[in-house]
Amino acid sequence: MHRLVSILLAIVLVAPACGDDDSGGDSAALVQSLRTRILETDASSDFAISNEEAQCFAEGLLDELGAGGVAEAIGQEFETFMAGATAQERRAVVDIMFGCVDMESALAAEIQGDISEESARCVAAAMIESDEFRSAVADGFDAGAEVFENPDLVAALLPAMLSCLTADELARISDS
Repeated sequence: MHRLVSILLAIVLVAPACGDDDSGGDSAALVQSLRTRILETDASSDFAISNEEAQCFAEGLLDELGAGGVAEAIGQEFETFMAGATAQERRAVVDIMFGCVDMESALAAEIQGDISEESARCVAAAMIESDEFRSAVADGFDAGAEVFENPDLVAALLPAMLSCLTADELARISDS
């Protein structure tokens, strides 16, 4: 899970470092540049982002970080940017990503195994809506910890898991 989120955020924040530095251009040009670079980098990953998702993500980052913040992020490695970002900025990037990208499908595909697609989608939807999950993902980039090593997060998601999973699925998971 942390790997999937890392890939998505790295696509957005590291990929622009591969192109020209557009630290001064107007907002529309900067959004277009970010969108293009996101899609170019995405083509080499296992996770597909649509044109619309990339556009939404680029616009959201520009709105949140401003042209100067985007230009600053473009020139840094992903880990350096996230380590230097405030907790509020990290959380904002995660919120933008979760609002723009079909994370429910991506998370459901990643967690589906011993559970049905329906159960996986239910759990994924609960994760995306969880404030604790979003904060844990954002905090994980600062601390470098796995998201699910946080016992408070597991406790927060447990009710959703219990309501989403069948008794058979819970038994299979507990046997793993």
